[in-house]
Amino acid sequence: MRTIVVSDIHGSIDSVHHLVKAMEHHQIQQVLALGDFLYHGPRNPIPENYDPKQVIDVLNKLNIQAVRGNCDAEVDQMMLNFPIMDTCKHIQVGEKLCVMTHGHLVNPEQPLSNVDMILYGHVHLPIAKSEKNLIVLNPGSITLPKENNPRTYAVLEDHRFTIYTLDHQVFKSIAF
Repeated sequence: MRTIVVSDIHGSIDSVHHLVKAMEHHQIQQVLALGDFLYHGPRNPIPENYDPKQVIDVLNKLNIQAVRGNCDAEVDQMMLNFPIMDTCKHIQVGEKLCVMTHGHLVNPEQPLSNVDMILYGHVHLPIAKSEKNLIVLNPGSITLPKENNPRTYAVLEDHRFTIYTLDHQVFKSIAF
């Protein structure tokens, strides 16, 4: 099954519109969201087209599995129709057991027991690598990328994680 993976929206309606366009482009029905939905956070600039109320309206119409980011609060959960308060979730990706997390409470570089893959956000960097029997994946940030990276999202399939730029060009990919 193909799933779109997104992280660090930070209240940008422009980014959410890009997410919806990417879902249409790749013909995807499900979103894995890795936290930081509505608030931009005290360390980040206010995103272009910052509009959390509109972001809520669009996200509430999508099929989303999510985890809580460091900028997410209980009041955000009151506005969103899907659960965001778990800091970690285990999901099956093909034959691989994957943990979803935002990344601020878990070190994604350290092996986790009985987990084949970690999917995280938080650092706003697109990452797709395999180290020490652990597949480490990060879609980057759709709103506020770091280290001169483009704004990105990813598509996760049973045996591949592909990071795309907002114009749907492949940025990084890993088969597993």
